Amino acid sequence: MSSLIQLYSWGSGSSGQLALGNSLDVSSPSQCLNVDSGDSESQTTQEAQTQTQPLIRRLAGGGYHTLLLTTSGQLYAAGGNDCGQLGVGDQSNGQSTSNIERLTPLNNTYSKTGHIVEIAAGWNHSLALDSNGSVYSWGCNGHCQLGFDSSSNTTSSSSSAAPKSRIKLKTTRKKQENQYIPRILQLPNDVTIVSIACGLRHSAAISSNGELFVWGCNKFGQLGLTDRSNEVVSTPTRLDGCIVEQQHRCALVACGSKHTMVMTTDACLMSFGNNKFGQLALGDTEDRPTPCIVDIQSIVAQSSAASLEIKCGWSNSCLFDKANGALYIVGRGDYGTLGNGTFQSTPRTLFSRLSSAPFDSVGIANFSMGSEHILCLTKDNKLYSFGWNEHFQLGRGEHVYVGCPDGDNQCSPQPIESISNVLLSMADQSSKVSEATTNNVVDDGDRSSSSPSVHCGCGHSMLALVHS
Repeated sequence: MSSLIQLYSWGSGSSGQLALGNSLDVSSPSQCLNVDSGDSESQTTQEAQTQTQPLIRRLAGGGYHTLLLTTSGQLYAAGGNDCGQLGVGDQSNGQSTSNIERLTPLNNTYSKTGHIVEIAAGWNHSLALDSNGSVYSWGCNGHCQLGFDSSSNTTSSSSSAAPKSRIKLKTTRKKQENQYIPRILQLPNDVTIVSIACGLRHSAAISSNGELFVWGCNKFGQLGLTDRSNEVVSTPTRLDGCIVEQQHRCALVACGSKHTMVMTTDACLMSFGNNKFGQLALGDTEDRPTPCIVDIQSIVAQSSAASLEIKCGWSNSCLFDKANGALYIVGRGDYGTLGNGTFQSTPRTLFSRLSSAPFDSVGIANFSMGSEHILCLTKDNKLYSFGWNEHFQLGRGEHVYVGCPDGDNQCSPQPIESISNVLLSMADQSSKVSEATTNNVVDDGDRSSSSPSVHCGCGHSMLALVHS
């Protein structure tokens, strides 16, 4: 049966990360992908040859680039490429730094062992995981976030082509060479990876036996390693401490700007790293260099790890109870990211449920978090946004022109009206959003659904749809 796949994007587009064929900020959801899976002429050559329905398996938004993975394992990229984070470098010389304004397929010859099943994007680096548990990395390696030492004898210099941002990125003392095409990561013997995550300048991965491996920047303790002698860890290193001592097996990992959260198979949540805004959910604002247990029993005591999801922004963290459609947020509030109706200057240091309208009466089907903005899709197929809006990533339809003021931040969930008719028509087609599924259009490998799903980059937003 034919399916129409649509991808919408909006927000920061200065490096082409919206895949709209230009480098403009956009304030309303705009269609950047429209594929009829029943028509081989509209598919990529690889999709047509393999006769695989080109469903979107994963979407990942970085600082100013976007990655898209189909169910056949074909990876696409768009946006900034100053550090090689798109992975489309020429195989002969390995280098290509031009921005790409449309989704462009990567040459998949780099994966020698299996097809790609998961992707992750940091500020300007990327990771991919294949079906045999091998990890590939590319892009900026200034803090060894790619998992290997690529240093040379030259001095470091600031990267260019990054979009307008409030974030000030410092250069490293020891120059690390960028990686322009995917490179396989060297892991300890007999380690098979099943999940990956990227932070601003650090990375993490979970093995098949529940061990957590970390690498990259550790200046704020975001790697959680007992040994703090090095601010940069160049190779994947197993995280010990209380995770091993208490015989926990890791199930989920999420990386923020300078902090990390881990969920174990027995629904124990741990956090570590920078805690300036209380994003570790430990009741204070003190940094933690090693994993600490977060008390979530009072809010999700009846939920299993399988029904929980964690995501991290720059200075916030989110805990999502999929079974109940409840979202809990902690951390910074002065950009409206807490969604509680106030631009809260005092950090929130414990998880609190998002209960402002409409979430006081309808559950959330799925959500995503950017650096400091959040998208929520309700179970009745309505899309809301709140938080930071400098690049119009909240999708409120402001008039955008050269020299126009930044978009206004929002501290209360606001409906994205311009996409409402499309979402409502989907609700009519597929009866209603499944209350038991949150990966939606982004197929998780075990199931495929026609429900919408939302995704955020640092300052841009995406919505994926499938029409039967």
